[in-house]
Amino acid sequence: MQDLVCLCASPHSFSGRTGVIIACYLVFNNRISAEEAIQYVRFRRPGSIQTQNQVECIYKFEKYLYLYRIYFGSYGQFSLEAFLKRQNVLLHGPERRSLRNIPKIIYMCCKLLVRIIVTGCTSVQIDSSNHRNRIVSDENNCQSTKKLPITSVTQPEVFTSCQPDETTKLTNATVDCTYGENSQNQNVDDNQSIGASSVLEALLTTEYPESVVNETENWKKKFNNDPEAWNDFDKTSFNPLVLVKLIDDWLTHLKSPVLRMQDLLSLQQNPLFEEDILTSLEIFEKPVVCLMSLFAKLITYLQPLSEQMEHLLIERVLNWLCQKQSKPLNVTTNTKKFNEQFIICYHTRFDDLLQLAFRIMHFLIEFVKSKCTLIESVDLWFKSMPISQ
Repeated sequence: MQDLVCLCASPHSFSGRTGVIIACYLVFNNRISAEEAIQYVRFRRPGSIQTQNQVECIYKFEKYLYLYRIYFGSYGQFSLEAFLKRQNVLLHGPERRSLRNIPKIIYMCCKLLVRIIVTGCTSVQIDSSNHRNRIVSDENNCQSTKKLPITSVTQPEVFTSCQPDETTKLTNATVDCTYGENSQNQNVDDNQSIGASSVLEALLTTEYPESVVNETENWKKKFNNDPEAWNDFDKTSFNPLVLVKLIDDWLTHLKSPVLRMQDLLSLQQNPLFEEDILTSLEIFEKPVVCLMSLFAKLITYLQPLSEQMEHLLIERVLNWLCQKQSKPLNVTTNTKKFNEQFIICYHTRFDDLLQLAFRIMHFLIEFVKSKCTLIESVDLWFKSMPISQ
């Protein structure tokens, strides 16, 4: 049923069973209530759903699907593994294959953040005179740019493969406007730089305005109850703070951290880690590596970044994955002062493990830069890795 466009039903049974199948399909696909589905089928197919057992079957099916449709539950209601099992029951076709090991809510938020970076379009106005203070970079290190197409979630092309000369350019330098194509390219670069600035600022934010919190809560309710939520979500122009808050809330409210300390400890004890980081990541479960890679890909769209900024972003991601509650470090132009703050921040009993996680994230970012791999496609990315199925 998941792979078919149409539902074929036999009109010759005359016992009501076909009506039960149709009603269950409507409950599954259209997310209507069991009562509405029964009334609709009985109206269109008189004599369908005749017995009490058939009615109970439809209500039980509705109850069965309820937990699978909860994207935002109470604190600690489900783990990443449990959620992905539920998600894979509901998703189908190319979407299911692409998001088998990545939560749809995280993928969609990252996709829309990249859209903001590329197009510079948000629901809030950004002062273009301020964005140059957000990203410290050298103009000579900037790469050429190519505007990426906006696609549906079933065709995840936002994080697709790219040629080395097609990577994103984010520059803080002003360029003299020229006529024709050069002028148009400058406008695109300005939009991308403004978009990157707004996303970078959102990713480093830990305290959200009340309006952002309210909008986030509204979307949580919509995801859990509205069948059209994902279509509306993909078409909405967002304040990047809302997208970051959704990521923050979802990851920090999991039953257990995505990146567990025992996994990092096992990796630390792996003798192959220093020789081959990529191969040693087989210790982690696929969803863990895929989420880390997805965030690494997001960070590469913000490049070029200063070392301080990249450290702050990695720390922010690790706070989510490890469910570690700490505020990002303040950016300072004094590199020595920043390094001192960074060392103090990680002087905890998990210091070595957190530093290990930091190294992994930094490695994945550099790996993405050099390989430009299709990170969100689990099968494709893992073909180059000796990970057992």
